[in-house]
Amino acid sequence: MLETGTAPTVCEFIAAGLGVSLIHPLFADGSQDRIALRRFKPDMAFDFRLCRMPASRNAGLVDTFY
Repeated sequence: MLETGTAPTVCEFIAAGLGVSLIHPLFADGSQDRIALRRFKPDMAFDFRLCRMPASRNAGLVDTFY
């Protein structure tokens, strides 16, 4: 069993023949020519969170899209 915290590293492991993984296809960008992407059934819901400092640079712009 291998464990990593980043999708690009997962894709590199897969491209090297070291297993399979569940990742969002957007995170496989740049690896599609070296790995096989298949839709996972049933669909899985993803929850994403945005964390930032309240007084961060461009906070108003971030809030507009949040």
